[in-house]
Amino acid sequence: MDNIELHSLSKDSAYSLPSVPTPTSVPNPTSAPFTGISISPTPQKDAKSSIPSAISNFLNSIVGAGIIGIPFAIRHCGLFMGIILLTWVGYLTDCSVRMIVTLGRDLGVNDYERLAEKIYGPRGYNAICVFMIFLAFGAMVAYCIVVGDVVPELLGVTSSPAARPVSILLCSMFVMLPLSLLKDMSSLAKTSTLSCAADMVLVLIVMACTPIGVSIADAGGFWKVLGSSIVRPKTVFSGLGAMSFAFVCHHSSFIVANSLKDSTKERWATVTHWSVSMAYTMCLFMGLFGYLGFLEETKGNVLVNFEGGDDLGALSAGRVMLVLTMFFTYPMESFVARHALISVVYGKEAAHEDNPRRRYKVTIGLYVAALVLSLFLPDLGIVLELTGAVSGSFLSYILPSSMYMCVHEKELLSLLKQLRLDQGILFFCCRKVIDSSELNEEDVTTRERDSSIDASDTPIEIGGCQDLVGNGSFFSRTRNTINALRPFWLVLSMFSFGVVAF
Repeated sequence: MDNIELHSLSKDSAYSLPSVPTPTSVPNPTSAPFTGISISPTPQKDAKSSIPSAISNFLNSIVGAGIIGIPFAIRHCGLFMGIILLTWVGYLTDCSVRMIVTLGRDLGVNDYERLAEKIYGPRGYNAICVFMIFLAFGAMVAYCIVVGDVVPELLGVTSSPAARPVSILLCSMFVMLPLSLLKDMSSLAKTSTLSCAADMVLVLIVMACTPIGVSIADAGGFWKVLGSSIVRPKTVFSGLGAMSFAFVCHHSSFIVANSLKDSTKERWATVTHWSVSMAYTMCLFMGLFGYLGFLEETKGNVLVNFEGGDDLGALSAGRVMLVLTMFFTYPMESFVARHALISVVYGKEAAHEDNPRRRYKVTIGLYVAALVLSLFLPDLGIVLELTGAVSGSFLSYILPSSMYMCVHEKELLSLLKQLRLDQGILFFCCRKVIDSSELNEEDVTTRERDSSIDASDTPIEIGGCQDLVGNGSFFSRTRNTINALRPFWLVLSMFSFGVVAF
């Protein structure tokens, strides 16, 4: 096999896209919420984010209402398996968000939807929009359910059967819907800091208030709890869906990467590492303390498990912050769903047109549908599982890994042939994925000639496998094989993981 040479970027080179016209679908995060879809027809070009600001913005796009469902996810996966899967989901998230930004830069596009369109054509664009609709709409339903769970607790009217539906109806109709009808969401841009702060406070409240000692003692001790919840095969995929929902952030990755000041590869890697690590740490502590505090009684919304007690003031403060976060986050998800739905039904250009009548019609239609489902689905866990399993798996694992295989076709197929795996089912599956691409030879050639990838830019670069078969010591060939297989199996495992979780 010919040696594949990829020209690397110097350490101080900007980690940015080629000089191409900036499409309207990429708003500046400092002036609009992180939806991954167009917020205003004329994006701002001057404002740039520092690393701490970018970390805060990206962390907010990762951690949302899904964090309160992590204890429920660990209950379904089992304590031991839950920790392993949560760690693996966090690791794949860190890899895949850097992967898609690198692919976008190489192919001259700077948002997730257009990257899918570049590789798979119009069907790729429509597919990603459909899954974004499902993800955003599922989040809208989840936020309404959270409001219905929390507001009656704050008002002390949980004994009334009408408390939950009335709370959802009034809060959504007089707060969430009016904000969702706005054309421009820039007025909500500063709520990301509030959302991050609320999530951190919630984690601390759960850690401080959960009755872990009592629960573990009543269950017979920690080792008995661990022995009975190592892994739960019958429900493990339900828990995995809730975890995927909590970590999906890929529709925001381009926005944060393009907004980063002096966006070198090291600075973007710093943002992703810190953001995902902080999100993982928060989810881990929330999951462990929430599950161990209530064990088999853990609800989809862990705050529902808390009742009265000496910590009523702290819990009430946490509930207030959670409700405020839902109020300001719901409109952002509504906007994503509205934009993607208009793009699919009326065309891409229509999504950027100012048509108040269409905006009101689509927004109210989505609101009514989400309201009805939230009234009839009282369990937050079901929504998190379904939304995460379907949209989260596709957007986070399946699509990034399949696009990578299409762009790196020659490297992947050459590697399989050198390993003498070109006659098996593995080669067949990779060939099928690659054949679905509409990427032309000119795009691939341009990527190889102008690529700014190197081994430190992404954890999954493929290359250097020309010496796998041939002369050399056993240890030399073994080392080369391991080095070549590591990135390949990461891509393959990411794709397989997404298919299994789907």
